[in-house]
Amino acid sequence: MLWYLFRDRGNRYADRIIDLHTASRDDLIRLIITRQERITALEAVAAEQRAVIAALEATAARLTQRVGESLARPDAGADDAPPVRRPRCVSAQGALRRANSMRFP
Repeated sequence: MLWYLFRDRGNRYADRIIDLHTASRDDLIRLIITRQERITALEAVAAEQRAVIAALEATAARLTQRVGESLARPDAGADDAPPVRRPRCVSAQGALRRANSMRFP
């Protein structure tokens, strides 16, 4: 016996379970129409996502070009940028001394 389950967008069962072996002609037609509608809806979502991806790729290309142009300028490495401070590294011995000097109640 074959069973076919429908799922809707909320991952809940949207229609009753159909036994494909004993299903009526009308049930099978309804199944095909439901699947075609679902495919059409998914194709619309895929088209929207392709448009978003194309826009994001164009934005990334523009930003990459702008970064390349700013790095290629002769004043790109000017001295007007503030110096970068390195994070202070604590040695293991210094951390151990600090931990031993702490007083706990």
